[in-house]
Amino acid sequence: MIRRAMRQYLGLPFKHPWLDLAYLMPALHPALARSHRVLDDWANHFEIRNAARHDASADAMVTAQLLQVTLGQARLKQAAHFAALRDLEKAHRWAHRT
Repeated sequence: MIRRAMRQYLGLPFKHPWLDLAYLMPALHPALARSHRVLDDWANHFEIRNAARHDASADAMVTAQLLQVTLGQARLKQAAHFAALRDLEKAHRWAHRT
């Protein structure tokens, strides 16, 4: 979505690597993956409150807090650097493609 929006509205390519928490969280917590399908589910699970849902800054804050949780969980699984997280996310995405 970000790549498409940058290309459509700004005429710029998005070349930066990124992580999709929607795939990374279930990869780190496979036992919860069936009941936690969207980022709101994950935020609720980790008791992260969103003061103003669908507000860009509030949603960004929740996403940042989820990333902090993710980084802590990743360290426990020996995946503490970006490349390892990206590989884990890509593997989960590939395994669950429809």
